[in-house]
Amino acid sequence: MRDLVFTSLFLVMLGMALRRAHLGLMLWAWSALFPPNDFLYGFARGLPFNKLSVACTLAALLADRRRDVSLDPLMVLLLLFVAYVSLAFAASEAPSGWGDDLYWRLVKVAIASLFIRFIAVDRLRLYSLIMAMGLAVGTGAVDEGLKFLVTAGGHHSKGPQSWGDENITAAIVLMVIPLLIYLRRYLALPLLRHTVLAVSVITVAAVIGTYSRGGFIGLLTLGGLGFITARRKLLVLAVIAAGAVVLVEASPASWFQRIESTGHAEQDSSFMGRVIQWKILTLMALDHPLLGGGILANTYPPVWQSYADRLGSELTFIPTPPPTKPYASHSIFFQVLGENGFPGLALYLAVLWTAFRTTRRVQAKARLSPSTLWAADLAAALRVSLLLYCVTGAALPIPYLEFPYLLLGCVSALARIQAAESRKAPRRSPLGPAPIPPTSI
Repeated sequence: MRDLVFTSLFLVMLGMALRRAHLGLMLWAWSALFPPNDFLYGFARGLPFNKLSVACTLAALLADRRRDVSLDPLMVLLLLFVAYVSLAFAASEAPSGWGDDLYWRLVKVAIASLFIRFIAVDRLRLYSLIMAMGLAVGTGAVDEGLKFLVTAGGHHSKGPQSWGDENITAAIVLMVIPLLIYLRRYLALPLLRHTVLAVSVITVAAVIGTYSRGGFIGLLTLGGLGFITARRKLLVLAVIAAGAVVLVEASPASWFQRIESTGHAEQDSSFMGRVIQWKILTLMALDHPLLGGGILANTYPPVWQSYADRLGSELTFIPTPPPTKPYASHSIFFQVLGENGFPGLALYLAVLWTAFRTTRRVQAKARLSPSTLWAADLAAALRVSLLLYCVTGAALPIPYLEFPYLLLGCVSALARIQAAESRKAPRRSPLGPAPIPPTSI
């Protein structure tokens, strides 16, 4: 019955998406970040909901004669990065078929980023897309966060199966928190604002419930940025203090033991296993500096063994125990380096750097007019989300995770919208700031 009801509703939404490309884009992003297949158990479990959303969005975009498919530097760099990864993938040390899932995930999400730029051409469409993304991740985060709170810290948050392990769940949930804070600020109805605030608090509990040390570092980063950029610092400090008290009361002793081990990384077998993989990825890049070893080549047993045998005599500046078996890379930077070589890493860093610079530029220009202050706030939120991705991703194997690439598309779309609105918006008076009218969506 659940499958029938959901599939019927989804087909209705697909019909609407065929007429409005931005509705298809929302459906695409939602089904990518929170795949409904994980929660269906009958005939609908095998249906390609996300692919159907993609097809309807593409059809609606092609039918729109007013579409503008121009690119900006951020999207050009993203396409160059995907093209370079494709070359490295074709020359992979691993056999054909190894790493296919990750490669095609990158290709699909890069296309989604382009679609965001092409379709989210005004404030309402971009806001609606971010709301769909917040709803997708927030639903899974609230489910896990409530379980953690109700069980007084006994529940171990893992998130939907498609997200991956608890560490990746922590990273995904952290990235959505700045977007939820932005959404709350521009909601017109008080009930909705209070609801989004409650969701934001519960998502923090979900991050804590993952027992992820990277997630904890991300929370510290988020709290520090919130305090530095807040106008009402005492209020933010009080909220952080209250959250710390709740954390101490709700979290079991095992959580504190897990976090405390961060300060003794050299004694942690899990961390040292990551160092081993970083060494192997570095050797792979040194052996193949232009194209690297290809996606997930370091996890292919014969390739892994050939590099593991060399660790006793190479890269010995950090002592590590003898390698035992292949592990995930546990670093977006080392993974991109080992899989795509030094040029691939340079392109990857250029994409991230351009995204940060774009949000800075948009924020600076949007502050010049009261009518575009919303763009300044969104640029700041997107920048914090991407920064949290970099912080948590430094110790996680998520260089091809969908969410940050969707954020890149939002950055590109925001820059385009802000530029268009700034051309017709009045500048702020040199005598002082103009009054800001109430804003609502």
